[in-house]
Amino acid sequence: MAEVRGKLVDAETRCEHWNGANDIIALKLKCCPNYYYPCVQCHNELTSHSVQKFDVGANPDLKCILCGHCGKELTFKQYLSFSTPLSCQYCKHPFNEKCELHYHYYFENIPSIGSD
Repeated sequence: MAEVRGKLVDAETRCEHWNGANDIIALKLKCCPNYYYPCVQCHNELTSHSVQKFDVGANPDLKCILCGHCGKELTFKQYLSFSTPLSCQYCKHPFNEKCELHYHYYFENIPSIGSD
């Protein structure tokens, strides 16, 4: 599995801040392209720089989401397009349906669900 940094509480990328049954994604940030973080709070508590967001509209093939259940990396488009409610296209584990409320912390130019 890709390297996940954060205040982890288990091997499925849950952290001290987000640890519900479906809080199993970690996200890659432009400022830290070699790592995934379970949440923006973990990033901010463990680094000394500001968050830089990926432009997922301009980089549709960028793998920036990690499923903590199966360890597969997903593009943002794959993450959005598989199913509603959202779930991993590989292992089918559901993701937290309220994650969309936080996309703006991680990404810019976010495509809408079902867009091509």
